[in-house]
Amino acid sequence: MLAINGGKPIIKDRNEAKFNWPVVDKEVEDAVLKQLHKTTSIYDRSGIIKEFKDDFKNYHDVEFGLLTNSGTNALYSIFVGADLKEGDEVICPVYTFFATISPIFFTGATPVLCEAQADGNIDPKKIEELITPKTKAVMITHMWGIPCDMDKLVGICKKYDLKLFEDCSHAHGATYKGKLLGTFGDAAAWSLQGPKIITGGEGGIMLTKDRDIYYRALLLGH
Repeated sequence: MLAINGGKPIIKDRNEAKFNWPVVDKEVEDAVLKQLHKTTSIYDRSGIIKEFKDDFKNYHDVEFGLLTNSGTNALYSIFVGADLKEGDEVICPVYTFFATISPIFFTGATPVLCEAQADGNIDPKKIEELITPKTKAVMITHMWGIPCDMDKLVGICKKYDLKLFEDCSHAHGATYKGKLLGTFGDAAAWSLQGPKIITGGEGGIMLTKDRDIYYRALLLGH
């Protein structure tokens, strides 16, 4: 019987039950100290910034990667890179972290909220009801690491010639039918904040196959 239901508890000291993430061991401490003695501010594509960026984009087999100071800024880089402007609309999930949507406002575009399914992900069946001549893109979040229905979402975006953006902040390394999330759409963003699967304490990264999105993001959104 579970302890919560009156069974005998296995762990008597609550402190023993705590799990801290990320795991900070001697190897991590040594790596941080080594970097501190090299540099803590990198302005060009070099050093640990270059290594991580290249490893991450190569892992996803995507040509362009942009490392940022936060997942929020990685998302903002997508919207700026996609040249969203006043009068444009982006269909977004009603259930997500606010940063998936809030950077859209800085471009002048308008987020249009779409209903979620029982698993928390955007409902593809509701998207087509929201498409207007002003719709430029669909923004999705793979909530809690559960992949969205990418077959349907990719099909809808192709049918209506819309950009598809993925917020993969919960889904580092997750796949849909054997293909990595973040590689289905025109651009994707990951948070590297403290409790994320891959963490830098703070940070974010944007990946895209689109040269124009990358260079606009590099110049205007970084």
